[in-house]
Amino acid sequence: MVCSRCSSAQPAHPLCIVGIPTQLGIDATHHFLNRLSPCAVASLCFEPLAAVKCLRQAWLSRAVQQLASTCTAAGIPESAVAAKLRTRGVDLQQLQGRAAEVANGIAECASDEGWRLIQDGKLRLLYRHAAGSTVHCFKGSCLLPAPMNHPMAMAKEFDLVSSWNSYITNSSILRTFCDVDMLVYASVWLPWPFAERDVLISAVADDQLKEKGVVAVSFASPRDTPPGVELPTGAENRVHIHFMPGSCMTMVPVAPAASSAAAVTAAGDGSTAGASAGSDGEQQQTQVCIVANIETETHVPEAIISFVLKVFAPFFFNTALKVLASAFKPGDPLPERMAARHQLYDMIMQRCTDFLDGHAD
Repeated sequence: MVCSRCSSAQPAHPLCIVGIPTQLGIDATHHFLNRLSPCAVASLCFEPLAAVKCLRQAWLSRAVQQLASTCTAAGIPESAVAAKLRTRGVDLQQLQGRAAEVANGIAECASDEGWRLIQDGKLRLLYRHAAGSTVHCFKGSCLLPAPMNHPMAMAKEFDLVSSWNSYITNSSILRTFCDVDMLVYASVWLPWPFAERDVLISAVADDQLKEKGVVAVSFASPRDTPPGVELPTGAENRVHIHFMPGSCMTMVPVAPAASSAAAVTAAGDGSTAGASAGSDGEQQQTQVCIVANIETETHVPEAIISFVLKVFAPFFFNTALKVLASAFKPGDPLPERMAARHQLYDMIMQRCTDFLDGHAD
């Protein structure tokens, strides 16, 4: 029997089926095959497909690392795997860049070095700006009295944001690549005499509970509107801002508080809208940190910086608390969305529970 792809006298093998020899060279491929066990060959063959599955399950960085280690171990050039991934609509170089952005964002959230503390307390606010730079950096952190699937739903179901945050005049989902990879648009009201701002955001979630103890949502603005994407009406009249790489939200599950008073996710009728509870009925909580590195096209007046720090951020925090306390009752829009995508949100909560039990996947 000969290999149907390379016409070699060697037995047919998985690597030729997925096209790797066309990149590596026939003789070299069979040389590697002779050195690898059948299980190793099968693993290498399906690694690109496993990477796609990892991405859809919110394991971006893990997928990139596994691909790199597999290629290194087997001596397979990265270009071969990149070619295979392209047939699945996945750009390996882009994946690597986004994984690097996630790592940068997690580091930004973890360290306050170089930041100026604006306020401390239930909402901790920090600000960073280099003289002459058009990039303004904002950081906020807090403990949300709700399980992680609730703030995750508030971010994931982005088109509902304008219904609960009155400063957001438009929140649109422009493209969904998978449940954890989206392109969205938002416009923000500012007080007179300033014009509305808007922003295009590419966001991807990455579960690093096992590696870093966080679930990260990395977000940044594409420099240009992607082909085939149409911006909402009125975008041409707004002042555009950009989220720079390193912008990130991290979430860490926190075990149920000792006092049931902290579990504000309980609805008025006593339901918990799908929250994960401990044996005493109390709810998990979520430590959240958000870093937004914002680049503007023009000079930003001090009044706008003051507005963001003293008005918008506290308002957003208080509104989020109200939403968590009241908008997760059965029949409300957010729980209905969560029920429709229950596999995603159930997966999140199972991973949080496993993390708190000491055996993150």
